[in-house]
Amino acid sequence: MYRGLVIWNILLTVLLLAGLGWVFQMGSDFKRLTEERFSVISQSVREMNEVISQHAQVLGEHAQILNQHTKLMDEGYLTAIETNQRNMAELVKRYQQLVDENASYLEKMHQRLEELSLVIIR
Repeated sequence: MYRGLVIWNILLTVLLLAGLGWVFQMGSDFKRLTEERFSVISQSVREMNEVISQHAQVLGEHAQILNQHTKLMDEGYLTAIETNQRNMAELVKRYQQLVDENASYLEKMHQRLEELSLVIIR
C-alpha cells in the first residue's frame, strides 16, 4: 500500500509539472503571437502615415499649381477654388490627426497587452 501511494504521488507530481510546463508554454506562445500581431499592426500604421504624408505633399503641390492658374480666372471662380483648398487642407489635417490617434491607441494597446502577457506568465 505504501508503495502504491509513492507511485501515485510520483505520477501526480509528473502530471502537475507537465501541466505547469504546458501552461507556461501557452503563455509564452500567447505573448509571442501578440507581440508579432502588434508589430505588424504598428508597421502598417507607420506605412499608412508615410503614405498619408506623401498624399499631403502631393495635395500641397497641386494646391500650388491651382494657385498659379487661378490668377488667370475670374474672381468668383478664384473664391470657389480657395474655399475648396481650405476645405481639402482641413480634411487632410483631420485625417492625419485620426491616423496619429489610431497609432497612439495601438501603441497603448500593445503596452497593455505586454503587461497582461507578463501578468499571465507569472
